[in-house]
Amino acid sequence: MKGNRLEQYNAVGRFLFSIAAMVLFALTAAGCGNGSSSAPPPSPKPTLSGRVFGGSAGNPIARAQISLYEVGTNGYGTGASQLASVRSGKNGRFKFAGFQCQTGQQLYLVATGGIPRRQSAANAAIALSAAIGTCGGYQRSVVINEVTTAATVWALNQFTDSTGQVIGTAASNQTGLNNAVAVVTASSLVDLATGLTPALLPLGVSPSSDALYTLADLLATCVDSSGAASSECQALFSAATPPGGAAPGTTLEAAVDMARNPGNNVSSLFGLIPNNPPFTPLLDASPSAWGLVIEYDPADTEYNGPYDLAVDAAGSVWAANAQGDSVSVLDAASGYISGSVLGPAGAALSGPTSIVVDVNNNVWVGNYSGSSVSELTASSNYSTGLNFAPAAAAFNGPLAIALDTTGNLFAGNFNAASVSELTASSNYATGLNFAPAGASLSSPASIAVDAQSNIWAANYGNNSVSELTAASNYGTGFNFAPAGASLAGPVSISLDSRANVWVANKAGASVSELIAPNYTTGAVFSPASAAINDPLGVEVDSADNLWVANNAGNNLSELTAASNYTTGLSFAPYTQIRGQFTLALDASGNVWVANSAFDTVSQFIGLANPVLTPAQACLVKGLDVCAP
Repeated sequence: MKGNRLEQYNAVGRFLFSIAAMVLFALTAAGCGNGSSSAPPPSPKPTLSGRVFGGSAGNPIARAQISLYEVGTNGYGTGASQLASVRSGKNGRFKFAGFQCQTGQQLYLVATGGIPRRQSAANAAIALSAAIGTCGGYQRSVVINEVTTAATVWALNQFTDSTGQVIGTAASNQTGLNNAVAVVTASSLVDLATGLTPALLPLGVSPSSDALYTLADLLATCVDSSGAASSECQALFSAATPPGGAAPGTTLEAAVDMARNPGNNVSSLFGLIPNNPPFTPLLDASPSAWGLVIEYDPADTEYNGPYDLAVDAAGSVWAANAQGDSVSVLDAASGYISGSVLGPAGAALSGPTSIVVDVNNNVWVGNYSGSSVSELTASSNYSTGLNFAPAAAAFNGPLAIALDTTGNLFAGNFNAASVSELTASSNYATGLNFAPAGASLSSPASIAVDAQSNIWAANYGNNSVSELTAASNYGTGFNFAPAGASLAGPVSISLDSRANVWVANKAGASVSELIAPNYTTGAVFSPASAAINDPLGVEVDSADNLWVANNAGNNLSELTAASNYTTGLSFAPYTQIRGQFTLALDASGNVWVANSAFDTVSQFIGLANPVLTPAQACLVKGLDVCAP
């Protein structure tokens, strides 16, 4: 009887439970009908998988620690957050089943240690990396190897710590970081899915794949070895040790040291590459300095004699096409693999030789042939153009233009030995012309405006530099040609953070400095290692290093502030640069050069200290040049 009674109780319980379930269902359905909502199902956690290799795909690394990071946002090379960590399997495979990340933040992978297939024990010197893109838009299947490491280290050179494992940016320079990562993820340099250079490159994109593979092969010598004490690792670490610094202890540290000391022991490092390296083709000979370059000529940009460059707030690169009566832009959001050409009728572009972008992203162009200035308005997405040539401005072959802090535009008239101004307060309808006797202007080839709105001009015609003072409303001018500066055909002018004036001497194969505050003392620099040859452009980065575009030399020169400009580097030979006229720097640390004679634009990846763009933004902050 007790058993029967228990069965009856259980039957009643099941009946009551079924009734309760039906009531709950009815109430839930009624609630939905009245506009309330049930909680949404949880979003699936993102997943990520891939393989880690040492050298070729036939050499997987087992038991490597694979760590997924989110970049830091409160300082350069700091603050990265580890999201997850797994071990690679015997075939080098790894998978993250799920992790949490902030939408839009950049992610990257670091692989450390592990056992290469051709070795019997773990190699603690192994450290490899790969930037993979943003949370929500990253590469889902990734190969981590020496190629992805070299691409990541060079692209993010300005954002990593000395180990290469911690990546971060200043809160004010998220744009620079995003654009740097895009160089890795846009398949213009490396294919993250294969760990090789892309089998099919974007149209009009030509990377220095031989330089990338050369760097990867250097790292592979240590990765595929018995460990840090091996002769291969010791040779790499010894040659990569920076002057006065500590020797690297991992392959990732070695890559960082090479990227930050690109002229250090280059020949010795090049000599470490074995006869049958895993990645080919290689550079035919040792370069003068390590660099990675991408040359761009997308069909939609229609470059035609790109003469001058400017970078906007988003990092997009603008070019004035002197032979095409047009303006081209490489779109940063695309990873620079696409762009457009612009020439609205209202702009009346005519032989444009100079270009600047203002803080509102309007584009300004100096028309040398048309003796006018054009504006392409950001509010119209650059489909609307305006042309300005008020009689009082007396434009006559304006070869160069510049903006001051309030948006007034100045132009150096190469054919008339004067400087013209278009006033912002008149919406550029009013023009002025200045040629004070004391300035002794003579064929000004380049002009710059400092943070106090003084105008500086490089006079190609009389080997001097002129200053027109803002305090005098440009009615007073001074001329400087100190003997120590040895000015000779000055064609480009820039200012550093200490208000010193720098000039590229086309005829002198040198760079001159006029020293603040009086500018009556000068110095000239042409270190043999910089290989300055027919320099047509000079720019200063946020650490006051000088960057020089050499038209005849087909090379990029750097003069380092740390050496007081007595030490220089020449980035050559790279087939991706030829006949360059001018250059521009960006917030990622890239150096851009205009290859005018070949209708292309090239990008040296991650070499310079980042600068705030557009250039006018630094002036607004009261600085001649500044970091983002």
